[in-house]
Amino acid sequence: MLINLCRKRTKKKIAKVGRKKTKTSADGDDAPTPRTRGALAREAAERARRDAEEAELLAAAAREKAEAAARELAEATTNEYEAAFEEEAGLSLIPLATVAPDPSIAAATARR
Repeated sequence: MLINLCRKRTKKKIAKVGRKKTKTSADGDDAPTPRTRGALAREAAERARRDAEEAELLAAAAREKAEAAARELAEATTNEYEAAFEEEAGLSLIPLATVAPDPSIAAATARR
């Protein structure tokens, strides 16, 4: 009995079910995938938030400057008014010559 033990056995392998790998192109890094699109959107949102905060700070600084200018203007107006009032008050302190009313007129008005 002759048994052939040296015989080479070659079997075809069965194809496994699964996702086929695609060939990568040279610009595969620039291809927008959901992960890269999400990262770009997050970066854009962060940049927009920072710009909005900077604009808010600039607006607050401008508002403070405007309020300070308004206070200065109100203070200057008040000082000018007080100075003018003091000048008028100084003029009214000068004694003026007074004319005494006629006694006959005073007596006639008192009887009424």
